[in-house]
Amino acid sequence: MSLSHKTTLALSSLALVTASLFPVSSVLAQGAINTGLSDTATAATLNTGNVDVVATIATYIKALLGLVGVVFLVLAIYAGVLWMTARGNEDHVTHAVDILKNAFLGLALIFLAYAITNFLVTQIIQGAGVQ
Repeated sequence: MSLSHKTTLALSSLALVTASLFPVSSVLAQGAINTGLSDTATAATLNTGNVDVVATIATYIKALLGLVGVVFLVLAIYAGVLWMTARGNEDHVTHAVDILKNAFLGLALIFLAYAITNFLVTQIIQGAGVQ
């Protein structure tokens, strides 16, 4: 696979992941339209009240952490395949080990950042007296 194909594949993957993180919603210029969705949601005993912003952000963070886990898994499998197919070539083994080390380091940094952010936000909320 040539470098331009790899670059195109990487940029396409990045664009797809970025686009999936930002939901697209339609904009209606006219007033509220009664589509019956509220009635259906009420009949299905779903909450139709105000949406909690914190819960929405937490949902996005959980989805992002799941995506990080998938990326780590793919990198770990890729490094393992490279290592197994190295056939004694030290350069390939070194490259595979570097990918594996960097994948673990990235995973550790992401979860450390999450832990620190979670701790700080919890302390700020408790300090402000917000429930």
